[in-house]
Amino acid sequence: MNCTAPAQPGKSPASLTRCANTIRAAGTYLVGHDIKSGTWHTAGNGHLSGGLCRYTVLRNASMANNPPGPTYFDGPWTVNLSGAYGLYIYGPCTWVRVPS
Repeated sequence: MNCTAPAQPGKSPASLTRCANTIRAAGTYLVGHDIKSGTWHTAGNGHLSGGLCRYTVLRNASMANNPPGPTYFDGPWTVNLSGAYGLYIYGPCTWVRVPS
């Protein structure tokens, strides 16, 4: 998979869509389409907003339709998405990809 959209006539390379390095909105993010593979980290935020953060690593496409229960946490957390299909997040946390 490739996170860079195909070149469009009349568009400069800088205008191409790329995968996010920071995510915060609740939802499912597909590795290689929405976000890059690798290590992702959050400093947490649950204690400030009163809500817990949660996530589920989706190992394959079938898990996207019926994901296992999420991991709930309050505070710093790191996940490795190498080889994963996607990441589901919910709650007040901002996730940032750790540079490789």
